[in-house]
Amino acid sequence: MDNSPFYAYITSTSPTLRLMPSRSLMVFSNSSVADEWWRFVSAAPTSGSGSTNFSSYLAYLLADEGFTITRTSAQLYMCISKYGANDLIYSIFQLTPICDKFEGKFFVGQTSSIVLSTTLTEHISGNWYYIRAKHDHNLYWMDHLSQDITITTAPVPTAFKIVGIDVPEGTVLIGSDKIKLLLRGQRGRGGERFLSDYVDPYDQWKRLVIAEEGEPAVITGLEYDWISYELVNACGPR
Repeated sequence: MDNSPFYAYITSTSPTLRLMPSRSLMVFSNSSVADEWWRFVSAAPTSGSGSTNFSSYLAYLLADEGFTITRTSAQLYMCISKYGANDLIYSIFQLTPICDKFEGKFFVGQTSSIVLSTTLTEHISGNWYYIRAKHDHNLYWMDHLSQDITITTAPVPTAFKIVGIDVPEGTVLIGSDKIKLLLRGQRGRGGERFLSDYVDPYDQWKRLVIAEEGEPAVITGLEYDWISYELVNACGPR
């Protein structure tokens, strides 16, 4: 996990003023906190009287049935409200549930400066990624048509599909999510393979192996072995 401060724009507008939004700058302690904030505010409304009228938990907290918030990219969020005022953004960050959960992890303020884009691999459930070593970007996880994963400098690494177990496809994944890793089936055989837990019967050493039967390994969060490895966007399974 990157511990550098992470910056993102948040804009506020109304249905009649979409071409003239107000803009503020959000500063998070790191990109993971930004992802957690997004998952928190965009979640389905809490159960209760009338809560189904709201598009998100944030709309429910604001008591604004017409409010929507979208994530255009990791560094750009758009709010649309019938009020469409600058005060809306500050109201969002003063809501008690948000303050309680993210106190000391972010702040928001007006900005007229341009924030440089950050090279960031977003972890999206259902997307395909290469897995490479952080210390050497030439080393990737590779499937050599065996049960084991090989660390190699192969020019065409293996793409893995990262799937959140309890979230819909397209969801931004956060560290507390349970995930599984899938691979494309072997050529001519079709189907989808997956990484499964294997415990060596002799030394009881547990490792991930490639399997076609049984159950995928359930990995809690993206911090499994990403201390040494990181995800890199792949255009599709290879």
